[in-house]
Amino acid sequence: MKKQITLVLSFLFCCMLQAQEYQHFLHLTVGGGLHNLSYNLQNGTQSGQSGNTINLGYSCFFTQHWGVQSGLGLQWFNARSTINYKTASSQNDIDGEKFELRTNYSNLQEKQQALFLDIPLTLQYRLALSRKMTFQGSAGGKLSIPVSSSYKTTGGSITTTGYYAQYGDLEVSDSPENGLITTTDTYKGKLSLCPLYMAVADVGGLYSLSSKLDLYLGAYVNYGLNNALKADAKDVYQLDGVYNGVLASKQTATLTPISLGVKLGVYFRLSEPPKVIIADDKLPLMSKVPEAVQKTDTLIAIQKKAVDKYVVKEQPVTNRPAIEEKEKVADRPLDTISTITIYFAKNSDKILDEETAKLKELGDMLKADQSHSLQITGYSCDWGTSRNNLRMGLKRANMVKAKLLLQGVPANRLTTITQGEESPLVPNTSEDNRKKNRRVEIKVLTSNR
Repeated sequence: MKKQITLVLSFLFCCMLQAQEYQHFLHLTVGGGLHNLSYNLQNGTQSGQSGNTINLGYSCFFTQHWGVQSGLGLQWFNARSTINYKTASSQNDIDGEKFELRTNYSNLQEKQQALFLDIPLTLQYRLALSRKMTFQGSAGGKLSIPVSSSYKTTGGSITTTGYYAQYGDLEVSDSPENGLITTTDTYKGKLSLCPLYMAVADVGGLYSLSSKLDLYLGAYVNYGLNNALKADAKDVYQLDGVYNGVLASKQTATLTPISLGVKLGVYFRLSEPPKVIIADDKLPLMSKVPEAVQKTDTLIAIQKKAVDKYVVKEQPVTNRPAIEEKEKVADRPLDTISTITIYFAKNSDKILDEETAKLKELGDMLKADQSHSLQITGYSCDWGTSRNNLRMGLKRANMVKAKLLLQGVPANRLTTITQGEESPLVPNTSEDNRKKNRRVEIKVLTSNR
């Protein structure tokens, strides 16, 4: 199991080193819940107690949704045991006489504590639910190194007696010189634990407080994968008065900590994602390399970054025409039209029914006048992430292009680009305003032929 966990952690670490930059976060979280050392007693009961965790981490997202996370953390575990049983073993007293040592543990209660230093490495997934809310889940493993561990008795008694069969079933008690006593003393000491491999997972949500700061609330679970105890065959209590503790005795064989709870924290965004559009064959009629856009009145330029990736860069807006919300196209020469606006439903590339007549008229005019071409720019409101809004803008632009192609307009006269949520017509402060920003602007260009 250790080998498999090590291979998985090594793979995730390599992914983090080779990841393309997308977003980087520094985060601090604190949490609490059930943090149980989790062991089984041969004679008694065990219960988990509450504990805490604090973590400082770094996340690197190499795609819109996927990333890796590492860091350092501290985790406090607590447990309590109660034992009620008797033992018997052969011993010699101070005179060399053989007798049977009988030890009676009566409601003996012991509390154990352990602090571990955690080094996690997990795979993270993110999904934007709205402009402010993001779902986040993580899964992976971590190495937990024991920093300190201890035990302490908190109640009960230990009674030792000597049984001498050779003297007619004589049982001797209260003989301190032979170690035969009843004690209710408090015993405490250190534990010896091994490093742990733990499987970890958490799920929660992020709420954006600002462009650089997110609030996180989630739940977590950690599960030990190996035994943290060293094999030992000691008694809990020895005749010479030495108390070894429950976890250092033959009463226990395995210890596999487990913790679950809730945590709260903050995520600091260290970098903004580049505005990248990935070419997608599933988008309607989208070409891998968009046609060149004339420099005059250019709103955005798209430069090739990889085989199918493009960085969208804003350029100065020059002579941007005014746009009428309800524009009529019929009976107007193309030379007199600067921009036509088409509106869309929320989070959709479906053209509103009342807008289809504009495209029909525009298609007829383009077929009649071969000297003009169109620059089709897609926009969105501010609902969702910037990256998704860029995609939605492009899908809307390509939907308009598809409608015009179906009317017989040549593809080489149609260029599609996207602005996403950039350059809104009106501030995104109400749903009515957002409706106006979910649009495609069709700019009529003079052909270079």
